[in-house]
Parts: sequence; structure tokens; C-alpha cells
Amino acid sequence: MNAEYAVDSVIGILTNKLNAALITLQYEAGSSLVTPTPEEYKFGDRDPSNLTVFPTIIVKANRSFKKDDQYEFQERVIAIEVITWIVNEDEETLHRFVLRYGDAIQRVLRKESNWPANLHSPKAENAQYSDIYLTSFGLAQGVLNQVEIRQIIS
Repeated sequence: MNAEYAVDSVIGILTNKLNAALITLQYEAGSSLVTPTPEEYKFGDRDPSNLTVFPTIIVKANRSFKKDDQYEFQERVIAIEVITWIVNEDEETLHRFVLRYGDAIQRVLRKESNWPANLHSPKAENAQYSDIYLTSFGLAQGVLNQVEIRQIIS
């Protein structure tokens, strides 16, 4: 296993489960405002000014390091960033969508139990929200979710 495999695994899990989580959050909020589903998933870092469809989800490895678990097995921790960019004409609606995406991504990755071989114990706790930017597509805002996934190496 390697970091590339971990990033591909995150994209696969989000592709299969994120839409349902967004719908669940909409109902939990008691809102009739329908969250747009992802238009595209990107592997690796991207310049947001080059994006042409929204919402776009960018998944990239940030760092990895070795760590022993409580039983002294060696694990590799792979830190992954999931960045979502959304565009909308209304600032309030845009921020509601960004909050939902941040919450849904954390919920999906924390609750996932069917990780591919040797990947386990996801930690998805942090989300950072960007300022709002004016683009040629409308107002844009992003959310960065930081995720750590463990991989058994010995």
C-alpha cells in the first residue's frame, strides 16, 4: 500500500457515499435548499482558478509518517486533504453548502468501516473554511477537510 492508494480509496469512498450524506444533512437541518452534488473529483493539488465545474472535490496527500500503535505494531499515518470548492450567486446559500460539504465529508470518512486492505482508523476532525472570492463563475468558497488514515506496515 502507498499514499497514492490511500488517496484513491478516499475518492472511491466519497464518490459512493457523499451524495447520501449531503441529503441526510439537508433533512437534519430541516431545509428545502437542495445541496448540489459534486460535479468532479480531482486527484492531487489544483490551482482553484483553473477549475471549470463546481462543486469540485480535490483529494491530495499532504504528508506521511511512521508511528507505533498501542500494541507496538508499526503503522504509517497518511495525512490527506480534501478540498471542496463551490460556486453560487448568493453568499448565504454558498456558505450553507460549504458547511454541509465540510460536515458530510467528515461524517462519511469517520464512519467508513469498509476501508481497503491495511487501511484503518480514519481521523477526520478538522475543517477550515475559506473567505468568499468573486470569480467569473460567481461567488466561490472552499472548505478544507484534514484526514489521517492509518496503514499497517509491520
